[in-house]
This record gives sequence, structure tokens and C-alpha cells, in this order.
Amino acid sequence: MKTKLLIALTAVALLSSCASKSKVVKPAVLKQINAPEVQASKRWSQSLKAPRDLSGLRPLLAAGRVFVADVSGRVRALDADGALQWTVETGARLSAGPALADGALIMGTLDGTALALNARDGTERWRTSLSSEVLGTPAAEGDFIALRTGDGRLYGLNAVDGSRRWTLNRSVPALTLRGASAMALDASTVYVGMDNGRVLAVGRESGEPRWEDAVSVPAGRTEIERIVDVDADLLLVGNVLYAASYGGDLVAFDAAAGRVLWRRSLASFSGMSLDDQCLYVTDLDSVLFCLDPVNGAALWEQDQLKHRRLNAPLAYMGNVLVGDLEGYVHAVSAADGRIVGRVKATDHAIAVPLQPSDADVYVLDRAGKLQVLRWSVVQKQG
Repeated sequence: MKTKLLIALTAVALLSSCASKSKVVKPAVLKQINAPEVQASKRWSQSLKAPRDLSGLRPLLAAGRVFVADVSGRVRALDADGALQWTVETGARLSAGPALADGALIMGTLDGTALALNARDGTERWRTSLSSEVLGTPAAEGDFIALRTGDGRLYGLNAVDGSRRWTLNRSVPALTLRGASAMALDASTVYVGMDNGRVLAVGRESGEPRWEDAVSVPAGRTEIERIVDVDADLLLVGNVLYAASYGGDLVAFDAAAGRVLWRRSLASFSGMSLDDQCLYVTDLDSVLFCLDPVNGAALWEQDQLKHRRLNAPLAYMGNVLVGDLEGYVHAVSAADGRIVGRVKATDHAIAVPLQPSDADVYVLDRAGKLQVLRWSVVQKQG
């Protein structure tokens, strides 16, 4: 049987930033912002167990509360001010989630289990055995749940009782990045970014493939050179599905037909964000791009944060926020790409996507600290 070797994202980032003499490129030195236009204040924080590079564990903001899970099996519900509502010890090695479906928090484990807790009080609803570890955040809506396991299987489950609706199997390459992109859902279809560089559209009710196409095609002489994982979270806006690959391509698909609308050369595994003006994406060198969502043309790029291992950009309050390897969150003007604000949110790298809620942004670092920031416009003197 072919063995799947998983590489931590931090190791891959180092590989991708090596110079020709195998020397790691140093992160860009931060330049002082002489006249910040936005600023952030720290509201509250919580210390969780370190996520160990499990990007599938992310804060969930829903119904005025934040739900957080950690690898030790603890799940907590906090109110908007950080006060604990409830906490539950599941006894499971949690690795993905939570997602919300039918009033339940859905999570996956390293031991190949899906489990559901009542979002109101944390009581357990059900557990369902799967074939392998769950590394990607579950996708959920209504009474439907989709989960991916590390052996290439995709599951459609019933949120009410965890019963299996269908299973779809796909092979995985011998060498891949550790982790999996968040899937996307619409009323009838699950969209999945796969380790072989392809995107798969699957019917929610039937589990039957509807279309499949390549974002990047493996090329090169070594297994490392042939890594093409679609590990950046898929972004579905209307009928357009955006997908980025570590293999070097960013593609916009017609979600219904699977037709390629445009393609550009840009490698990424961190994720994307969209506003009325731009599709924002960070590449492997941590250059932040503003792309025209209609044709993929670059409107501006920001390279002053190069090699700082930026996480997924977040379009927010007329700016774009990105976290880096030293725990800084940078605010970049959506209009022209200038860096207009910065805060030292934590002492550790920020890997998972920032989560917005009204005026607050939730930041989870690699050490397991959840920090809540409130952003505001700097008032000019005079």
C-alpha cells in the first residue's frame, strides 16, 4: 500500500523560501508606520492547548458566541466579552472544527471520528467512526455535514444523528502538505480542494461527482517538486469558485459547470478573501496581491512583508488584515496596498485565518492563544 507522508506547513514554507544555496531567506524587516490610519486594542484573550499546526481547528463565531476546541479534547463556549458559558471534556484528540449544523457543533478527530455537541450546553449528541484522521474543517449547513479524511475519503453525514448518507473515495499522492482546505457548500453541491491539485464538485444528496478539474498539474523530478495540494480554503462567491494550489496556479471556476473562467500563475496555501474591489491572496513568498476578480489581473501587490509567512488575508473595514510568523497583524489599505496599521497581537506565529465579528477580529496563534482585537480608525489631530 502506498504510504502517505504528511509534511508540516512550517517545514514546507521553509523549503519554498530557500535560496539556490539552500539558505533560508530571512523575513522582511518591518518598517515603521509613521502615520497609522487604523489601530487595534486588545479586548480579551484565552489560552487553549497548542493546536500543533492543526489548521482545521478554528474559532467559530455564531449567535453572539465564540466556540473553540483544542487537541486535548476540550470544547468551550464564550460570550462576546470572553466570559465562559460552558466547557466540555470530550476525551477525543480533536483536530478539526467546530462547524455548526442543526444546532450542533461538529468536530473531527485524529483517531478518525466525527462527533457532535449541542451548541446550547455542550452535551454530546453522537459520535460516528470514519476511516482516518480529519484534518480539514467540516463543512456544514442545515442538517448536512461534509468531512474529509486523510486517506482521501469524503463523507456526507446527517447532522441529526451522524448517520452516513454517502462516501466517496479518491486516491492521494505519496507526498502532500499536512492539512486540508476548508470545503465550500451551496444549496446542492460540495466543493472540495484535493491533494492531487484538483477541485471536485459533489452532489450533496447523492454523493455523485458533478465535475472535476485541475488547478495545478504535478511537474518536476522529485516528490517535493510535484506537490500541488489545493490547501488554501476554497472561496465560493455567487456562482464563482476560487481555488489556489501550492503547485503554482490560481483558478476561477464557473461553479455550476466547472468551466475555467480565468487562470493565473500564483502559488498559495493560505487562503483568499474578496470584497467589492479585489480578490486578495498571499503567495508562497508572502507577497499580498489584490487581483481583479473578473479576470485575475493584478491591481496592486504588497511585498514589504515578504517571507513573513502571512496567513490568509481578511478583507475588513476597507482594509486587508494579515497575520505573520511573529504574531503581528498588519492592516493594508484595500485601495492601494499601503500598510496603514499594525499590532503585536501575540508572541507566536498566526497560522489559521482571522475570524471577523462586527468591530472585533479573533486571532488564534500556534501556541493556542485566542486573542480578540478591536480595530478603529485613528483620529487625526487638528
